Amino acid sequence: MSSLPTQPTEAGRPARQVLEPVWLFAPNRDTQGGSAWWLDGPGPEGAGGWLIDCPAYTEANLELLRRRGEGRILLTSREGHGRVRRFQEALGWPVLVQEQEAYLLPGLQRLHTFAAEYALSQHARLLWTPGPTPGACVLLADGEDPGTSLLFCGRL
Repeated sequence: MSSLPTQPTEAGRPARQVLEPVWLFAPNRDTQGGSAWWLDGPGPEGAGGWLIDCPAYTEANLELLRRRGEGRILLTSREGHGRVRRFQEALGWPVLVQEQEAYLLPGLQRLHTFAAEYALSQHARLLWTPGPTPGACVLLADGEDPGTSLLFCGRL
């Protein structure tokens, strides 16, 4: 049994929507001020999606993520791990990380790894890339219209 609390200890500042499918979380002190993102997935009407790195573990963030539907937690480098274990326990979502970062998450349930590339959907994929840690990766979300692609690169 885990000794981690399943409820956050503070209310926190809510994420803000910056584009139709994208939410930006406040900088997180657990990741030295790094930002985390939510990207709506391919589900109907934006249901489901991807949490890119971990925001602060707050009530506001958990509430937003629960409202977004089923998701996955994607970690772009070790600087983005934050409270991944707590989020996974609260939400039940799988975690996806480049294989060279997996050893940093011993015992994490539903941990999935990839080597060079991983297709999340027809229009979104994770790519291993040079970065601040050996297992750094980026998320490339190809837009349907020219000039609408998004690149999430963590703390590069």
